[in-house]
Amino acid sequence: MNGPASVPAEIYQQVLVPTGVVSIQPIEPGMSGASVFRCQLPGGELRALKQWPAGTSPSRIAEVDRVVKTSRDSGLELIPNLHAIGPQGQLCLILDDRCWQMMDWMPGKPLPADATLEQIEAGAESIARFHASVKSLEWRVQPADAVRARLQRTQELTPKVSQIMALGPSHGFAELDPIVAAVLFRARQTVIWKWDEVAARILRWLNPYLSQPLYNQFVLRDVHRDHALFLDGQPSGLIDFDAIQFDTPWTDLARWTGSFLGGTHEQSQVWDAAMAGFGRNHPLNQSSEFEFGRQLATHLCFASQWIGLANWLVWLILEKRTFAASSEAIAARIHGVLQWTDSLE
Repeated sequence: MNGPASVPAEIYQQVLVPTGVVSIQPIEPGMSGASVFRCQLPGGELRALKQWPAGTSPSRIAEVDRVVKTSRDSGLELIPNLHAIGPQGQLCLILDDRCWQMMDWMPGKPLPADATLEQIEAGAESIARFHASVKSLEWRVQPADAVRARLQRTQELTPKVSQIMALGPSHGFAELDPIVAAVLFRARQTVIWKWDEVAARILRWLNPYLSQPLYNQFVLRDVHRDHALFLDGQPSGLIDFDAIQFDTPWTDLARWTGSFLGGTHEQSQVWDAAMAGFGRNHPLNQSSEFEFGRQLATHLCFASQWIGLANWLVWLILEKRTFAASSEAIAARIHGVLQWTDSLE
C-alpha cells in the first residue's frame, strides 16, 4: 500500500489493512468539512473512505445512511453502496468523536458550468429518480422547511450586511488569499448595492409559501453540479449526502438549476431543460403542485443565490471562518454566483 496518507493509524489498521487496500489518495476537500480518500483494492475495485465533519452526531449519520441505503436497495445505481467497516461489521466507525465510513467510489466527473441543455436535463432526471427511490420511507403534505429557512436567513443577514458596510470597503481583506479577496471584493460591492432590494423581494416572494401545504419527502438539498457525476455524457453517480433532509423536492431542483445560471445558455432554456428532466417519473408529476413548482423553484433559487453570496461575506469578513477547501475552490464558488447576478442586469 502507498502509505496511509493522513488516515489515523487506528483507521489504517482496523479498516484499510483488513480490507486489503493497496493504495489510498486524499481528495481535495470541499466546503462541508468532510475528508475523503480514494482507495483501491487488489482487484482494482475503488472505494471511498470518508471522515464525516466534526460535530456530526451518530444519530444524524444513521438517518442519512437509512435514506442512502433505501435508494440503493431500490435499484438506483447512481447511489453508492455502503460497506461494512470495523471489526464488528458496522457502517460507521467512531474515532475521536469523528465517524468514518466506506462506500463505493462513484465514477465520472462533475459537469462544467456550460454543460449542454441535454446534460442539465439528464441531471435533473437523476435527482427525480432519487426522489422516487426514497418516497417509500415517508412523505407528508406540510409547509416546506426550505421556505422558512430562507426567510429566516434573509432576516438574519440584513443587519450583518449593514455591519459590513459600516466597516469600510477594505476591512478584512488583507488577511485573505488574494484570489479570494479579489472576487469577494466584487461580491461586497454587489451585495451592498442590491441587498435591500433583494431582501425585500425574497420576503415578498417566499412569504406566501410559508404556510402553504406542499408535498415533502427526503431530499438531497445540496445537489449542485459538483455532486452529480457524469461519464461519457451520461449520469454516473450522485455523491455527498450530508445535507439530506425532509423537505420539498423543489429545493433540489432549485439547487441543481442554480449551478448553470449565468452561463452560456439563456436562463429560461436552463429552467426548461431542468423541468423536463425533473418531471420525468417524479413523484410529483401527477400532482397539481407540479404546475406551480417551477415558480417556487425559481423563487427558492433566487433566494439561495443571494443568501449564498451574503453568507460568504459574513463568514470571511465578520466571522473570519476558515475552510478546508482551496482558495481556488472558494473563489470559483463565489465567482459562479457573481456571474448569475451579472446576468440579471
